[in-house]
Amino acid sequence: MKLFTILVSSFKNFFQLFKKKEEKLKIGFLYIKNPSNIDTKLLKEVLYSGVDILISTEINDKILSVLSKKIKHIAIPSKNFKSDSHLIYVDEFETQKIRSLTRKNVNVFLVKDRKLGWMVSQMFPAYCIFAQNILEETVITAPIPLTPNSDGILSSIRPVSDTFRVVELDVGIIRELYQIQSDSKT
Repeated sequence: MKLFTILVSSFKNFFQLFKKKEEKLKIGFLYIKNPSNIDTKLLKEVLYSGVDILISTEINDKILSVLSKKIKHIAIPSKNFKSDSHLIYVDEFETQKIRSLTRKNVNVFLVKDRKLGWMVSQMFPAYCIFAQNILEETVITAPIPLTPNSDGILSSIRPVSDTFRVVELDVGIIRELYQIQSDSKT
């Protein structure tokens, strides 16, 4: 009986090695056509969504201060966007810079155009968000194996009216992909 207990314990420990730790990053996209007239229901939805990063159209300072109490990272692409540890702005394809950032576990980039986002996602283990003109279209790119249509586009959002959308990005898979790439080079 003791041998059986040891075997069961060993198998549990063995399978724990393969258990994937989920690392999800929730990104919210807030589309408002008229910043002076925001719907309170929409604002409450944003506040209680639990997003890690909010990417938004132009919003007034009063609403921004309310949102910043609950959401630590808010990006407004039309303003002078400042990069932080969760979201880095990339405006040109600099392989050394991007490679050093992905090695530091930066896996989400805000890019200036769709093509740049697609290129970065295919060359490096990273998600890219193109939201330069957020009211026209927001595109999220990922490495081809992670996209449903094998085209490198994870999601494309075209807002019709004032809306709030949440996208969950699995950063754990991206980091695993980077580890596989690193191991194959050595």
